[in-house]
Amino acid sequence: MNGHRFGMWRIACLLGVVLLLGMSCAACAEPLPKGKPIAILISETSGNILNPGAAVGTAEAIVKQELVAAGYPVVNEDQLAKIRRSKAAALALDGNVDAILSLGKQYGVRIFLSGKASMHTPVLNDFGFYTGTAAIAVQAYSATNGKYLFADTVTGKDMGATPDEASQKALMAAARLMAKNVMAGEGAAGAGPGAPQEPVSSTAQKLFVTIANARNFNVANQVLSACQQLPRCKDAKITGFGGGNATIEVLYMSSAKDLGDALSRKGIPATVVGISGNTVQLQAQ
Repeated sequence: MNGHRFGMWRIACLLGVVLLLGMSCAACAEPLPKGKPIAILISETSGNILNPGAAVGTAEAIVKQELVAAGYPVVNEDQLAKIRRSKAAALALDGNVDAILSLGKQYGVRIFLSGKASMHTPVLNDFGFYTGTAAIAVQAYSATNGKYLFADTVTGKDMGATPDEASQKALMAAARLMAKNVMAGEGAAGAGPGAPQEPVSSTAQKLFVTIANARNFNVANQVLSACQQLPRCKDAKITGFGGGNATIEVLYMSSAKDLGDALSRKGIPATVVGISGNTVQLQAQ
């Protein structure tokens, strides 16, 4: 009897913890407000060696379409073209608050949402179809006060008869999920774990990520992909692999500490074990 009561007490405690966690997440997750003009700029790259020209702006187009359909006042293409040509746009894409405020005043934007989308090389599966994978990372800021509003990273997978079809379907799936999360507030905000910890530098600097105990190239490739998805990353490439160690060179718009913090939140198969000068040191799991 006592054992039964103890078991029921444990279940009640667990349910209470779950409910508290659910309430906590609901409290911190807020959708982007409607009624405020949103500028959406998502750059797109293709890591698909079978078709490097597959990046055609699909992610940005779908996110905008989904938000417009839900009643969000998205800035039109003519206005976006002007924003892209402005000197402040490049800085704003990396979270520079002054640049974001400048764009808000000049173009009447109230929310600035920027991000990066990437497609990976599709893999031929056992059924004779290609499996495509795509990832999108975005950040949103208020263009009236510079407040950090939202950040999220999503991935999409889908199959296709050709590599290009698989890549595009995966990217479309990721874009729809991102739009859903933006509207539902399913990301990090404010001073939470997704918020920038250090200011963006005005120029990109060359940093290195080293991976110890990297038993196969897939580990290095996953870390490379995580680097490329970071909004402050301008370029990343693997420069060394062998003997269980890998090195990735990263052009990054902030410090090595900021890069290490950002990677630690990406769910990579490695742990940050140290920061030394311009190098982030990882240990593969």
